[in-house]
Amino acid sequence: MEIPSNPVFQIVLSGVLVFLFGEIIQRFLLEPIKDFKKTIGKIDNKLKYYEKIIVTPDPNNDPKVSKVLRELSCDLESSYKQIPGTTSLRLYGILPNQENIFFGILPNQENISKAAKKIIFLSNSVNLETKDKQKIFDRNLAILKEIRKCLNIQSFDYGAPDPPGEIVE
Repeated sequence: MEIPSNPVFQIVLSGVLVFLFGEIIQRFLLEPIKDFKKTIGKIDNKLKYYEKIIVTPDPNNDPKVSKVLRELSCDLESSYKQIPGTTSLRLYGILPNQENIFFGILPNQENISKAAKKIIFLSNSVNLETKDKQKIFDRNLAILKEIRKCLNIQSFDYGAPDPPGEIVE
């Protein structure tokens, strides 16, 4: 009796190979994509949470906001780079430079980089002292929309924050 031709051995071997293949896909592709999507969710959450502070910069704003935004920018690029193929395949021309990759699940590297830079910009502008508050309000609100567009974040209409100088009761 030869072992490779034994049906039990073949079934066990094929089961082990399927299990290993599944684990490889899960660990090296699905988990990094899940972590990346979690980072995008965290970015969306913090941009909403700190939106009023972001669009109305003031030197008296909590410096923690600037730190949180900077960390989110770094987390975004870091989690994107952990996904296999997002950088190396494009480098060799295998992955096209299109709007979205992996069947529309992920934004491309250009949009990730653009969003990360804009988040850093907002981080740097949170504690600025400015005379033209309306101009800064409009600019930062537009930047928030650009970030959401770059990251494919669906925007819910929950209303824009009040412009500077208006009092909400």
